[in-house]
Amino acid sequence: LLIPVAVRLTKDIFDTLDRPGKRWALPLAVIFSAQFILNNLNLVQVNLAVFVLCLFGIRAYLRGQGWRAAAALVGATAIKLVPVFLVAWLVARGRRRAPLAVVSLGIACVALPIMQRGPATGLRDLADYYHQLRGFGEGRVVQRYTNQNLAAAVYRLMRPPPPDEPTERDYR
Repeated sequence: LLIPVAVRLTKDIFDTLDRPGKRWALPLAVIFSAQFILNNLNLVQVNLAVFVLCLFGIRAYLRGQGWRAAAALVGATAIKLVPVFLVAWLVARGRRRAPLAVVSLGIACVALPIMQRGPATGLRDLADYYHQLRGFGEGRVVQRYTNQNLAAAVYRLMRPPPPDEPTERDYR
C-alpha cells in the first residue's frame, strides 16, 4: 500500500517544482527505485515507511506547512536515523519556527516512549539502543548483499565475505 502513496507524493512534489524534464522525472524515479523498494519488501524492512514519511515532510515543506513537515521528518528520524539530514535541511531552509518545531517534536519522540515504558525501563531501552549503534559510529559496515549503501558495496568488492556469513558470495 505504501508504494502507490510514495508514487503519488513524488508526483505532488514534482508538480510543485517548475523544472525542465519534469515529464520524465516520475517514470525514471519509479524505474530507478524499483530494485530498492522490492528488496525492502522482500526483507520486510521499515525503509519504505520512512521514505513515505520523508516524502510527506518534503511535500508539506513545499506547501508552507512547517509543523507538518517537521512532524513527518522528525517522525522518520525517530524510526531510522538517516532522515536527520532532511531535518537539518528543514531547519536551515524552513521558516523561523522550524527549529522550534523540530526541537519540540524531537523531545516528544524521545520522551513519549520513555514515559510509556516507565522511566527506568525507557531509559534502559534508550541506552541499549545507542549501545547497539556504537559499532556503526566506529566504522562498522554490514557488507551483506542486501545492504545497499556505498560502504557495503566497496567492502564487498575489496574484502572476503565475513566468516559468520557462510552463504555470502565473494565479490572480489
